[in-house]
Amino acid sequence: MSFSQMLTISLGLILSENIVFSRALGLRAMLDAEYPRRTAWLTLRVAVGIVLTAMAAWPVDRFLLSPFGLEAARAPVYVLIAGILELVPEIVLKKTAPSLGARFREDRPFLLLNVVVLGCALTLSDICPSFAELAVGAVSAALGYVLASVILSSVLRRTRFAEPPASFEGAPLALVSAALIALAFAGFHGLHF
Repeated sequence: MSFSQMLTISLGLILSENIVFSRALGLRAMLDAEYPRRTAWLTLRVAVGIVLTAMAAWPVDRFLLSPFGLEAARAPVYVLIAGILELVPEIVLKKTAPSLGARFREDRPFLLLNVVVLGCALTLSDICPSFAELAVGAVSAALGYVLASVILSSVLRRTRFAEPPASFEGAPLALVSAALIALAFAGFHGLHF
């Protein structure tokens, strides 16, 4: 894979095909603007989950599910892979650092069923024919998720001081802000890298 192909995949997944703003995946973690540290922690964990799940699920799909015609079992298998990848660090941290392990366990139900992790893994395994393209795509999708989180949390932090009408406080203002940012990101769809 050439550098231009890697750059095309990266810029496409970060800007024009951003998983948050073009596919509306993963907004739940970003709407928790009241707790910026928690949002940053979840964003980092989701980004790592995107990369690890996509990279672990691709060989299973290519060498186990597809050759035997088991494409219908992809979603449950990907959920199982994401669950295992989420539980292993928790078990290790529980033994080595119990306080960090408790914090890790706090958001486990959210991360196990996180739509953005599973959506990225399923989408990337469909569009990436080689493991190298999948690795670049997974890292780029994770970077796009982090970029979207930083932009949206910055906008939401500024809206706290805007004194919106009472009916717009909280989630409605956050969703309208996300929609406006998605419109801005839609401008990148015309670019051909």
